Amino acid sequence: MTYSAALAGLLRQISGNDKFEEQLRKKDPIFARMKMKSITGEPLLHVETGRSPGGSATGSVAKANASLAARTKFVLSPGRDFQALSLSDYDLKGAREPGAIKSLMEAEKDTAERSIADSLSMGLYRDGHGVRGNIATGGISSATITLANPRDALNFFEGMKVVFSELRGGALRDSGATLTVLRTDPSAGTVTFTANVSTISGVVAGDFIYRHGDAAAGGTRKLFIGAQGWFADPASDGGAFYGVTRTNFSRHTVAGTVSNQASTVNTYDKLYNGIEAILAASGNGGSNNKVLAVPSNYFLALAKEADNRNVVVDKASKGEFGHRRMVISFGSADVEVVLSYHCVADQAVLFDMDMVELWYLGDKMVAPMVIDDSAQWQLADGENWQCQYSSYCVLAPKAPSTCGRIVLA
Repeated sequence: MTYSAALAGLLRQISGNDKFEEQLRKKDPIFARMKMKSITGEPLLHVETGRSPGGSATGSVAKANASLAARTKFVLSPGRDFQALSLSDYDLKGAREPGAIKSLMEAEKDTAERSIADSLSMGLYRDGHGVRGNIATGGISSATITLANPRDALNFFEGMKVVFSELRGGALRDSGATLTVLRTDPSAGTVTFTANVSTISGVVAGDFIYRHGDAAAGGTRKLFIGAQGWFADPASDGGAFYGVTRTNFSRHTVAGTVSNQASTVNTYDKLYNGIEAILAASGNGGSNNKVLAVPSNYFLALAKEADNRNVVVDKASKGEFGHRRMVISFGSADVEVVLSYHCVADQAVLFDMDMVELWYLGDKMVAPMVIDDSAQWQLADGENWQCQYSSYCVLAPKAPSTCGRIVLA
């Protein structure tokens, strides 16, 4: 019996114990509240873009003008994320028994699930181009870069290979040559590589950074498309979005509102004005199940300001899965505010949780890929056994207009 066939049987046993949704809910407070479901076939999202024109005080006129209610169809292309599982010959020879090998595989599977959950949580607030950060002004020193947003250091890990581009989603520097991460310092907002940054020709301050294999590089976005893609200004988003040219429609029906509050002085007023702008643009305000995700520095500032203004409905506390939350009165609505470490710097995102879902293909969000049957039961010294887990996920806002982003600075 081949080695891979035996391990495939064990892998099928542990694949049913899928903890991926739980891992995802632990990573970000929005995922903790979001509806998730498995779908089959081509994922299509139908969004209402207007009302039926067949209305009139005169019956014959209404009949003459009757037509289908205005809708458009987004052909959703799920974002992809692959994680390789690897067990060394040393570990396998030491384990010997199937039960011990199964435990090793489960540990690798858990790590893979957490890694994919990290990527999806980052992608929830981004645009699918794969950007994990960009280099700050004067931020290159030998093998170390300083990131424009220090919190983005959390998006990099030891051993990760990265590539660079001048423009978001643009052509890669040095034909896609890579650097390998040695270590990160989230407090300082730095990433250090195993070689000098100058190894990659043309890299300068302001460049965007991607995990190797993620960058669209001028082509189709490969990754999970989140708030920056859905809740955007269609005029500047560039071309078709999931097969829909959004500039052909009234913008508020096909994209969440972007409210720029950079010039507003304090955090509470920034968020108050932004929420009011989003609710007004939606026409009906959507559901009462609104959740506002904010970066950590704004969460702390808001807690102090809201307490001073006596607009705290429910003080800051730990919600489900340990996420920090509070409920604040913003004039026309009481909104649950959550702290997200994955938010893009200086941006808050308002989600209508009754209108946004996470869809994934297949019976399981994470599924084993085919194992190489050429691997024999006895691996050579130094040889590893590998297989892959994959995720195919897509964000599906059934009413994008009831959501939006607030630019804070």
